[in-house]
Amino acid sequence: KLIVTVPVVVVFYLMGAVLFSFYQTYPDRLPDLAQQDRILPYFVVNELPAGVPGLLVAAILAATMSTVSSGINALGTASLVDFYQRNLRTAADPERLLRISKWLTGFYGLLATALAFLMPLLGTLIEATNKIMGMLGGPLLGVFLLGMVTKRANSQGALLGAFVGSLLLAFVVFNTDVSFLWYALIGCVATFVLGYLFSLATGPAHEEEWPDEDYDQPAPTVE
Repeated sequence: KLIVTVPVVVVFYLMGAVLFSFYQTYPDRLPDLAQQDRILPYFVVNELPAGVPGLLVAAILAATMSTVSSGINALGTASLVDFYQRNLRTAADPERLLRISKWLTGFYGLLATALAFLMPLLGTLIEATNKIMGMLGGPLLGVFLLGMVTKRANSQGALLGAFVGSLLLAFVVFNTDVSFLWYALIGCVATFVLGYLFSLATGPAHEEEWPDEDYDQPAPTVE
């Protein structure tokens, strides 16, 4: 993944450098835009040959649809397997599980659409991206660290730590002037510390018991 990510990030930085150089050379071609994020779309529409803007828009839409669809599918699957089946411990009825997964996918799709209207409130594209990644990735990293470096962490403590840590991070995001570059660290540290304390308060970690008919069946053999 790193082999692919690094060249993509380099291309993004080079694209910004090219746009900066172009409009430094031709400052009269750039009007006063309300947001700096609109420079690239403005360049695509007004400077590229006819037909190329349409191809770029189609590529952006295709990439967005593939990324969002896989993310929504992953959220639905995780909710179904890790929360619904794990907590309710119901028998695995394929038709029922398929129906629930469809409802979960639709719910997360509507939620993602509603959250898209709130993106202008998070600032520029770079700020919004880092804020979202920090608000979600920070507590998630804290939960992973609880399971990796501690032996006293349990599921109740980790969930409570992630919940309270996320609330604390939300307060920092919307009520303080702390830079968005610190959000991931704040969320991670808060989740780790609170999750560890909640784990100490709720008791030692124990092995979860799963229904035999769903999770403990031996693998089928071919005769």
